[in-house]
Amino acid sequence: YRLSVFTQDEARAIVLYLRYKQSVDELGIDNERIQAALDLFWLYRAEKAPSIEKIQDYLKEEQEYLIALNSSFDDHE
Repeated sequence: YRLSVFTQDEARAIVLYLRYKQSVDELGIDNERIQAALDLFWLYRAEKAPSIEKIQDYLKEEQEYLIALNSSFDDHE
């Protein structure tokens, strides 16, 4: 859950970093853990996470909705 805050671009950057770490791990000490992280979370997140634009659109729509909702409460007072 804590890692779900990363956008698609951020997740893609993390995938690139993890693949880099694999490539320089000459002894293969961390390869298994890195591959597990990629397979179990980061590859999917890099493909399916929302983009920053989608998040910004969502937040804008939510703000507009809350303003309209608040305005309707003010009209009933």
